[in-house]
Amino acid sequence: MEGSSSCSSMPSAPRQPSFLLSTLERLSNSPCLKLSAQEALPVAVIALQRYLSEQAVGQQQPVTYSYDVTVTDGSWRAKCFLHPSLNHLVHSNTLRTGSDISVRQCS
Repeated sequence: MEGSSSCSSMPSAPRQPSFLLSTLERLSNSPCLKLSAQEALPVAVIALQRYLSEQAVGQQQPVTYSYDVTVTDGSWRAKCFLHPSLNHLVHSNTLRTGSDISVRQCS
């Protein structure tokens, strides 16, 4: 029996530089650790994790949750903390797994 293999002779398309990688590199080189995106390219939400927020000892606040959002640009993925002021997007199901979002600011 003869073995067969398939091989594509077509050159692969040049890959675009990763938006997430370049944004994270710019953030790590920024002296203030806050960055507004020069261009807001879409990234896909691939995971949302919810966990109980830490509360200071002795505080009697209602139970609150924090969220981590994992996004990908097709080349890289990043797990990010969602600022509490954006939690309503998760509660209203606007931000969910499978949705495309634009990253406009990170810190």
